[in-house]
Amino acid sequence: MPLASVSRKVSELEESLGVRLLTRSTRKVTMTDSGQQFFAACRRILDDLGEAERAASGEYDLAPDQLFSSSEQLLFTKVLSIAEKEGKPVRLAVAAANDLWEGILRTSANLESSSIVLGSSSKMALNEQAREIGVSWERMGDPRPRVSLEIFTPAGQEQIFYLGPHAPRLTPKEIDLLHKIWLKLSDAVPGQETHHHDVVHFALDEVERELADGNEDGVRQRFRDHLQEIRDRRVAL
Repeated sequence: MPLASVSRKVSELEESLGVRLLTRSTRKVTMTDSGQQFFAACRRILDDLGEAERAASGEYDLAPDQLFSSSEQLLFTKVLSIAEKEGKPVRLAVAAANDLWEGILRTSANLESSSIVLGSSSKMALNEQAREIGVSWERMGDPRPRVSLEIFTPAGQEQIFYLGPHAPRLTPKEIDLLHKIWLKLSDAVPGQETHHHDVVHFALDEVERELADGNEDGVRQRFRDHLQEIRDRRVAL
């Protein structure tokens, strides 16, 4: 590659990373401290890619650029650069899987992770993306990991979902409603000790009984109406 092309590529890389990698003078070109750190990070990435290629060679004959796209390599390079500035280690892990989400969830379970962080999909709505991952979670065998799912949009907004059974996050309005119902029901059983969770348990039992008594269609319709009412209120705001 011509020297001018190399120089232009390095300048583009410096602009992308937001740091100067080389110090240029009329007599010589030397690496800055950031440049040396970045070079060492790239060497480690290439080593990891080599290990991944060797690990996969028993089943697949893949070149490094088939294992990882250029965007994935660039992403990991930036992650590694940021981690090194913070003094934290990062290792590249390759997980073989036929299904993307199953592979991520299984790896999370093996690593005993408490959360999974990913970017929002450009092909589906954020809630649908979370639901698809949740369906993959339900298909997993026990023990299944109890993890939070944190999805970030390109604008930096974050939505948190919880995979599997978990305590709901009640809004202040829902907590006020729960308290009002508890006050009314407590009056019906004077002298007995009652708690807010008793109201929740009672409501769950009532819904479960309706479903078991053959009124599932009616419960589903009321649930759909409830969700539509919430959406209409949000639109009105």
